[in-house]
Amino acid sequence: MKKLYTLAIVLIVTSTAMFAQKDVYFNISHFLGTSNFAFAQQATNNIGNAYEVDRLQYYVSSIALIHDGGQTTPVPNHWILVDASTYTNDLLGNFNITNLEEVTFSIGVESAVNNSDPTLWAVGHPLALSTPSMHWGWAGGYRFVAFEGRTGTTFSDTYQIHATGNQNYFSQTITTTGEDDGNEINIYLDADYQRGLEDIIVSSALINHGDMNEAVDLLQNFQTFVFKAGVAPPPNGIVNNPLENLAFYPNPVANNETITIENGEISNIVISDLAGKVIRELEVINGQITVDLAGGSYLAIAYNKNEQIAVAKIMVTQ
Repeated sequence: MKKLYTLAIVLIVTSTAMFAQKDVYFNISHFLGTSNFAFAQQATNNIGNAYEVDRLQYYVSSIALIHDGGQTTPVPNHWILVDASTYTNDLLGNFNITNLEEVTFSIGVESAVNNSDPTLWAVGHPLALSTPSMHWGWAGGYRFVAFEGRTGTTFSDTYQIHATGNQNYFSQTITTTGEDDGNEINIYLDADYQRGLEDIIVSSALINHGDMNEAVDLLQNFQTFVFKAGVAPPPNGIVNNPLENLAFYPNPVANNETITIENGEISNIVISDLAGKVIRELEVINGQITVDLAGGSYLAIAYNKNEQIAVAKIMVTQ
């Protein structure tokens, strides 16, 4: 009997140790094409309509983490109100996860909450009444996405798409392992809002507040095109105008081994950990650098003389 009791304790301890309790963060870097997102900058969608963005807000909800061989851990009662002008870094909670595999989420607010009373939420909560308003009324519920700006030959016309509707609450899944430092996992997503207006005519004035036509197209574009797995932004947050043909070799690289950089325009390299903490700043000499790092994964942030950058991950072995 004592042996069975001891075995049960061992099994419990072993099963508990299989997973690691970690804080999980949900991060979004915002883009218009290859440029950092910014208000009032000109962009063009895939059908040649030029436009500027004056407002872009949306909800992320129904987040679930897929990990450790397909196990699903939902993040209940959690909503993120995203403003594209501000980097998104949101703590989802603390979870028993060893290896993240995918993240699932929806744009908007689920039906059980969408048509509830917004005054029930405390000031500062993502679902509380706000200015500008993200709530469209009892029947329509919340604005899933508010996408506004200017268009026309002189950018004097206004377009507004406020997408709503429980039937337009679409789910999507992004494959990503995140960046895991042993204590926390950061999920990094890149969002390209230029693709949000794909195949939507915004060449002249357009007002669509509702759950049909361009509103549906917008939400479907957010489901299909806008998001992809990303990496940690560099320490200064600048990720626009990426250098082309950036490559390091060998990669993985042994400690104190010389790395050759294929792009000859790069003048210096900043090495950071996966959380963005700077570890080394190296001058590129004759297209080469020598790394002096412990084994692990790092981000190499490459700069040319015009301060354009590119980011690549390098692996260091001992």
